Amino acid sequence: MGFTQQGPQRADLRIRINKQPAVEVLSRGQQKLVVSALKLAQGRFLERTAQRHCIYLIDDLPAELDEQNRQQFCGLLEDMQCQAFITSVEPSALKNAWRTGTPVAMFHVKHAKEGFSDLLSDS
Repeated sequence: MGFTQQGPQRADLRIRINKQPAVEVLSRGQQKLVVSALKLAQGRFLERTAQRHCIYLIDDLPAELDEQNRQQFCGLLEDMQCQAFITSVEPSALKNAWRTGTPVAMFHVKHAKEGFSDLLSDS
């Protein structure tokens, strides 16, 4: 068939709030927080049951999240002491998301006509 028919990647959750579909009740930011919380819980479960640590890949964290929610989410990542790769269209949107002393490294991806090595540059 060219694709898997079963497995965790096929999960289709339907979350309801007061008997209404969450997608109809929650804002996009709230939906993003629900999905993110489920992913973090899944990672915690893996850590506890398999003694394996997750690396989280988070695309455009600041999108649809205000500064307070970004700080809370990043605080959860810090408490978990995990490694995370987070993208952002606007780098300054993540500047105040981390507690003082949290090791954070940033790299900038820029457009280039040359090979892959030219795509990454420190900023």
